[in-house]
Amino acid sequence: MSIAANFQKRDAERIAVRQRGEVFSSSSSLILNVLDFVCILIAIIWLSHAWYYPSLSTLDRAPGIEVLNFLNFGAGVYFLTRLFFVGRLAALLEEKLVLLFFLIGFVNIYFSYSPINTFGFVRAEFLMLVAAIYYRGKVGQARFVALIAEVLGVIIFLSMLASFTSIGVMSGFDSGRWRGLFGHKNSLGEMSAVLFVLLFGLYRFRWSLSWRHLLYAFSALACLAFAGSATSLAVCFVMVAVILQIELIARMGVSAALRISIFLIGMTTVIAFANVILPLVTESLGRDLTFTGRTGIWQAFLFFAEQKPWTGWGWATIAQNEGMLGYIRQTLKLPNIQTPHSGYVALLVELGYPGLIVFATWLLSVLVGSARIALRDRNLLQATRAAIAMGLILHSFFEGTSGATPSIWFLVLLGTGGIVTLKQREGGAQPVRPVAAQRRLS
Repeated sequence: MSIAANFQKRDAERIAVRQRGEVFSSSSSLILNVLDFVCILIAIIWLSHAWYYPSLSTLDRAPGIEVLNFLNFGAGVYFLTRLFFVGRLAALLEEKLVLLFFLIGFVNIYFSYSPINTFGFVRAEFLMLVAAIYYRGKVGQARFVALIAEVLGVIIFLSMLASFTSIGVMSGFDSGRWRGLFGHKNSLGEMSAVLFVLLFGLYRFRWSLSWRHLLYAFSALACLAFAGSATSLAVCFVMVAVILQIELIARMGVSAALRISIFLIGMTTVIAFANVILPLVTESLGRDLTFTGRTGIWQAFLFFAEQKPWTGWGWATIAQNEGMLGYIRQTLKLPNIQTPHSGYVALLVELGYPGLIVFATWLLSVLVGSARIALRDRNLLQATRAAIAMGLILHSFFEGTSGATPSIWFLVLLGTGGIVTLKQREGGAQPVRPVAAQRRLS
């Protein structure tokens, strides 16, 4: 075969790879493919936080968690090495706001109450980004989402089975509520909501689903219902509504610009309506805005945020700051409180205004950017990404477990991000769109 023919063959292979929604070719040895799969499996399990506590208290350490932490660190280093050898380290620059967020966290080590904890958190977040960038490039966005849903589906199904025994139920104040394989009912509800929305998004995306996915969806709904996590249930409803709203607007026979404008006007109207009506409803019921007394908890933590508004107390240090927690527990008479029950308040306390502003800006940019692509190209995978972004925005108001922490939320948003329209020339100037990540509405 001539040299020219060799180059033509390589170009054809690159184009075929990009048409499948991949960024680089996955034609590597069997051993490396197996290692890729095992490492991403470890990362997804670690990020799911499906950590069982026999003592029924998340204040204790889950058995085997140190081994899982070590395996996850090894998986992250492996993906970083793989990304280097395939020449795709520059792909990290596709997530500029996320990198800026990590930079703020890295600088925060200097001001941290516990520098070791903050460094470990920054490292874990960065390696999660590396894993997402690598694997979305290897298999494409849609396949990555399908894999995450598959692993979560098994975890939630096993959690449903565990909840029929004493192993998977709460005791004490929340006695009888399901917690499955997780440390708390809220964690089970949170992951069940994410799983159901991923499955619903893949279904509307016309991804090939089977009977086991119906079983996963049923398990997710059952866990949502019996975990008793009102926040997760409400967020799940909103995420499904976002996908349906985008799909409905995308079917309108109007220009792409007008479809995007209708979506933004609709979202703004709903938010404005909620801001006016919700305070009136809660006031008439004699409750606070959260219905659960969270505003008092927020105020207690904001007292410490006001002391270090620009540097914060250190990323991932609230749980280690006994002085802060001791004061709040005594003031609120809540002896077991560990978090502010708000991802945004936690960020303000730990990273100050810079961290909070960059994180909120990134979330809004993901929501608007994904919705714009979904409405412009009638792409329901990006509609699912917009729904997950909206879910994380809402969930972070009331829970600190999602927030700016290594989580499935982050993995999904990063795994469906990057360059959606990839330009690859083959003797012409016609762009090639990834087929696996760009299925249009009929």
